[in-house]
Amino acid sequence: MDKIFTTLGLTIVIVSVIVGYTWHDGNIFLLWQPSEFLIIGGAALGAFIASSTPAFFKATLKTLARGYTFSPLGGKDFLEILNLLNDIFGKIRKDGPIKLESHMDDPHNSSIFKKFPEFLKKEEPLIFLTDSFRTIISTKILYYVFGSVRLGWFRERAKNFI
Repeated sequence: MDKIFTTLGLTIVIVSVIVGYTWHDGNIFLLWQPSEFLIIGGAALGAFIASSTPAFFKATLKTLARGYTFSPLGGKDFLEILNLLNDIFGKIRKDGPIKLESHMDDPHNSSIFKKFPEFLKKEEPLIFLTDSFRTIISTKILYYVFGSVRLGWFRERAKNFI
Protein backbone atom coordinates (compact mmCIF):
# COMPACT_ATOMS: atom_id res chain seq x y z
CA MET A 1 0.00 0.00 0.00
CA ASP A 2 2.80 2.43 0.89
CA LYS A 3 4.58 1.91 -2.42
CA ILE A 4 1.72 3.28 -4.52
CA PHE A 5 1.84 6.75 -2.94
CA THR A 6 4.39 8.04 -5.46
CA THR A 7 2.29 6.87 -8.39
CA LEU A 8 -0.88 8.11 -6.71
CA GLY A 9 0.70 11.53 -6.10
CA LEU A 10 1.81 11.87 -9.70
CA THR A 11 -1.64 10.82 -10.91
CA ILE A 12 -3.29 13.45 -8.70
CA VAL A 13 -0.98 16.12 -10.13
CA ILE A 14 -1.75 15.18 -13.74
CA VAL A 15 -5.51 14.91 -13.16
CA SER A 16 -5.55 18.24 -11.27
CA VAL A 17 -3.75 20.03 -14.11
CA ILE A 18 -6.07 18.56 -16.75
CA VAL A 19 -9.29 19.21 -14.79
CA GLY A 20 -8.20 22.74 -13.84
CA TYR A 21 -7.24 23.53 -17.41
CA THR A 22 -10.52 22.27 -18.88
CA TRP A 23 -12.51 23.95 -16.12
CA HIS A 24 -11.33 27.31 -17.44
CA ASP A 25 -12.45 26.38 -20.95
CA GLY A 26 -9.01 25.24 -22.06
CA ASN A 27 -8.75 22.92 -25.04
CA ILE A 28 -7.29 19.71 -23.63
CA PHE A 29 -5.70 18.79 -26.94
CA LEU A 30 -3.53 21.91 -26.75
CA LEU A 31 -1.81 20.38 -23.70
CA TRP A 32 -0.70 17.34 -25.68
CA GLN A 33 2.42 18.54 -27.47
CA PRO A 34 4.82 15.59 -27.80
CA SER A 35 7.47 17.73 -29.49
CA GLU A 36 7.43 20.19 -26.56
CA PHE A 37 7.73 17.32 -24.08
CA LEU A 38 10.76 16.12 -26.02
CA ILE A 39 12.32 19.58 -26.23
CA ILE A 40 11.73 20.59 -22.60
CA GLY A 41 12.31 17.15 -21.10
CA GLY A 42 15.40 16.50 -23.21
CA ALA A 43 16.84 19.92 -22.43
CA ALA A 44 16.24 19.45 -18.70
CA LEU A 45 17.72 15.94 -18.68
CA GLY A 46 20.69 17.00 -20.81
CA ALA A 47 21.40 20.01 -18.58
CA PHE A 48 21.16 17.82 -15.50
CA ILE A 49 23.56 15.24 -16.94
CA ALA A 50 25.97 17.95 -18.12
CA SER A 51 26.06 19.56 -14.68
CA SER A 52 26.40 16.31 -12.74
CA THR A 53 29.26 13.99 -12.02
CA PRO A 54 28.68 10.33 -12.94
CA ALA A 55 28.54 9.40 -9.24
CA PHE A 56 25.95 12.11 -8.52
CA PHE A 57 23.84 11.05 -11.52
CA LYS A 58 23.86 7.41 -10.39
CA ALA A 59 22.96 8.47 -6.85
CA THR A 60 20.05 10.49 -8.26
CA LEU A 61 18.75 7.48 -10.19
CA LYS A 62 19.01 5.34 -7.05
CA THR A 63 17.15 7.98 -5.04
CA LEU A 64 14.39 8.14 -7.67
CA ALA A 65 14.09 4.36 -7.53
CA ARG A 66 13.88 4.54 -3.73
CA GLY A 67 10.84 6.79 -4.14
CA TYR A 68 9.01 3.84 -5.66
CA THR A 69 10.46 1.09 -3.50
CA PHE A 70 10.60 2.86 -0.12
CA SER A 71 8.61 1.22 2.65
CA PRO A 72 8.40 3.27 5.83
CA LEU A 73 8.38 1.82 9.30
CA GLY A 74 5.09 0.26 10.33
CA GLY A 75 3.37 -0.74 13.54
CA LYS A 76 5.41 -3.92 14.04
CA ASP A 77 8.62 -1.94 13.59
CA PHE A 78 7.58 0.57 16.24
CA LEU A 79 6.73 -2.19 18.68
CA GLU A 80 10.12 -3.78 18.06
CA ILE A 81 11.86 -0.44 18.66
CA LEU A 82 9.90 0.13 21.87
CA ASN A 83 10.83 -3.34 23.12
CA LEU A 84 14.47 -2.69 22.20
CA LEU A 85 14.43 0.63 24.07
CA ASN A 86 12.82 -1.10 27.05
CA ASP A 87 15.69 -3.62 27.11
CA ILE A 88 18.28 -0.86 26.75
CA PHE A 89 16.81 1.24 29.56
CA GLY A 90 16.48 -1.88 31.71
CA LYS A 91 20.18 -2.54 31.18
CA ILE A 92 20.99 1.06 32.13
CA ARG A 93 18.82 0.81 35.24
CA LYS A 94 20.36 -2.50 36.30
CA ASP A 95 24.04 -2.11 35.36
CA GLY A 96 24.52 1.60 34.64
CA PRO A 97 25.09 3.38 31.33
CA ILE A 98 28.80 2.48 31.05
CA LYS A 99 27.96 -1.24 30.66
CA LEU A 100 25.95 -0.30 27.58
CA GLU A 101 28.97 0.98 25.65
CA SER A 102 30.02 -2.40 24.23
CA HIS A 103 26.46 -2.96 22.97
CA MET A 104 26.43 0.41 21.17
CA ASP A 105 29.92 -0.04 19.70
CA ASP A 106 29.10 -3.42 18.15
CA PRO A 107 25.31 -3.85 17.92
CA HIS A 108 25.53 -6.85 15.56
CA ASN A 109 27.24 -8.89 18.28
CA SER A 110 25.22 -7.46 21.16
CA SER A 111 23.02 -9.72 23.26
CA ILE A 112 20.45 -6.91 23.44
CA PHE A 113 20.28 -6.13 19.73
CA LYS A 114 20.36 -9.78 18.62
CA LYS A 115 16.84 -10.17 20.04
CA PHE A 116 15.65 -7.68 17.39
CA PRO A 117 16.95 -8.91 14.01
CA GLU A 118 14.58 -6.77 11.95
CA PHE A 119 15.88 -3.62 13.58
CA LEU A 120 19.48 -4.69 12.92
CA LYS A 121 18.67 -4.80 9.19
CA LYS A 122 17.67 -1.12 9.13
CA GLU A 123 20.98 0.72 8.87
CA GLU A 124 19.95 4.35 9.42
CA PRO A 125 17.75 3.82 12.50
CA LEU A 126 20.46 1.57 13.95
CA ILE A 127 23.14 4.23 13.42
CA PHE A 128 20.87 6.91 14.85
CA LEU A 129 20.09 4.88 17.99
CA THR A 130 23.65 3.73 18.68
CA ASP A 131 25.13 7.20 18.03
CA SER A 132 22.54 8.78 20.32
CA PHE A 133 23.24 6.39 23.17
CA ARG A 134 26.99 6.62 22.61
CA THR A 135 26.72 10.41 23.01
CA ILE A 136 24.60 10.09 26.15
CA ILE A 137 27.04 7.57 27.64
CA SER A 138 30.20 9.52 26.88
CA THR A 139 29.00 13.03 27.82
CA LYS A 140 27.05 14.70 30.55
CA ILE A 141 24.25 15.84 28.23
CA LEU A 142 20.88 15.50 29.90
CA TYR A 143 18.39 13.35 28.02
CA TYR A 144 15.87 16.18 27.63
CA VAL A 145 18.51 18.51 26.11
CA PHE A 146 19.70 15.80 23.76
CA GLY A 147 16.66 16.12 21.46
CA SER A 148 17.70 19.57 20.29
CA VAL A 149 21.28 18.36 19.75
CA ARG A 150 20.09 15.49 17.52
CA LEU A 151 18.03 17.90 15.40
CA GLY A 152 21.31 18.83 13.70
CA TRP A 153 21.83 15.15 12.86
CA PHE A 154 18.45 15.05 11.11
CA ARG A 155 19.23 18.20 9.14
CA GLU A 156 22.61 16.84 8.08
CA ARG A 157 21.12 13.50 6.96
CA ALA A 158 18.32 15.27 5.08
CA LYS A 159 20.93 17.00 2.90
CA ASN A 160 21.74 13.59 1.40
CA PHE A 161 18.20 13.27 0.08
CA ILE A 162 17.62 16.81 -1.13
